[in-house]
Amino acid sequence: MNEQIFVSVDWGTSNFRARLVDRASRKCIDEISSAVGGARNLYELWQTRGGKRETYFLHFLADQLRKFNAPLPINATVVISGMASSNIGLRELPYAMVPFPADGSSVITEAIPAGENFGFEILLISGIRTQNDVTRGEETQFMGCLSDEGKIARGTFIFPGTHSKHFFIRDNSIRDFKTYMTGEFFELLSRHSLLRSSVAAHANTGKKGAVGAFDEGVQLSANTNLLHTAFLVRTNALFRKLTPADNFRFLSGLIIGCELRELLHEDSGTIYLVGDNGLIPSYESALGLLGLGAKVLVMDIDRVKNATIHGQSKVLQLKNLKQ
Repeated sequence: MNEQIFVSVDWGTSNFRARLVDRASRKCIDEISSAVGGARNLYELWQTRGGKRETYFLHFLADQLRKFNAPLPINATVVISGMASSNIGLRELPYAMVPFPADGSSVITEAIPAGENFGFEILLISGIRTQNDVTRGEETQFMGCLSDEGKIARGTFIFPGTHSKHFFIRDNSIRDFKTYMTGEFFELLSRHSLLRSSVAAHANTGKKGAVGAFDEGVQLSANTNLLHTAFLVRTNALFRKLTPADNFRFLSGLIIGCELRELLHEDSGTIYLVGDNGLIPSYESALGLLGLGAKVLVMDIDRVKNATIHGQSKVLQLKNLKQ
């Protein structure tokens, strides 16, 4: 194993990203990404072309790693988290059960030795599950969000996105978590439903009116039924109460508020917002409108951007200690 660098791969459902990392400093040296390399797209392509699924994914991975500016040492380790360990990924692994300690000591991994189809050793990281929910990738991000000595007695980590995750932390372990299909519902309603003609998908979110419409949506979500309030997007347009741009933000406020109002009934502790996308300001605003603003801590953006690297580095260290 090369002691100086490793390759960090974050293999999501919709995107693929690989980074060359200095092991000592955990600094990114080089980075490549592919919007068409998400696990779902590759899985569908493999189904049309046939052959061994693992071989197909390994060939794609090898092609991507050749795009680094510098050639990789033959003994470099490729550490992969995310959907690569799922039933639409490289190789399916079982989930680790909660409670899941922040140091990753109960993580499930599998080493795939270098071979004919791929010339580097792979360390594949699996996800975690409860009795009713699953996640792959965010658990590694969670590990990386904390410093090596960091401990949290009670808190809630929120990862906004297509499928938002809420991790409930007790005594430095993930004791439970929930998945919310927030981004996917918004996509379906705003682009593929009756409401699509009532919203402007590229609204200028900086406009004063749009922000007010978002607030109105959040406030309505607190005590109303989304199946009813979503239809107000239609009547807002019919009665010219809101412009399509404002309606876009109104719908966003409804759906994000519907997700976050669950926290009103949780002993959440500090609420950590984790993300490097444009959703964080909306989530922070919504939590404030719901009366939870005093509990919110937005995690440092640089830490968030490198959370997967830090988490994978911890898992790599654990593996080395067990050898």
